[in-house]
Amino acid sequence: MLIDILMWSGSGLGIAGSALLAARVAASGWGFAMFWLSNLLWLAAGVMMGEPSIWTLMMVFTVTNSIGVYRWLFRRDSVTPEARLHRRIAELEARLHA
Repeated sequence: MLIDILMWSGSGLGIAGSALLAARVAASGWGFAMFWLSNLLWLAAGVMMGEPSIWTLMMVFTVTNSIGVYRWLFRRDSVTPEARLHRRIAELEARLHA
């Protein structure tokens, strides 16, 4: 029963996270957070089921999604094309007024 709850919750969060990332909206970075939580749930299920192929994959996904969480939620200014464009415009305006 607990394993089913972990797997279905992990699946739901994974689906929601992928939809949020695909939407490319301001909140898309939270998709990585959903993936991260999904990975932890699947990791726990994999360990409980004695499935090393699942928990190994989820450990790797947890690391890659941790990078996504960091880049999107904590360093967003260096990630999005819009942020890079705004930074470049500010640099050009600074040159014009110098």
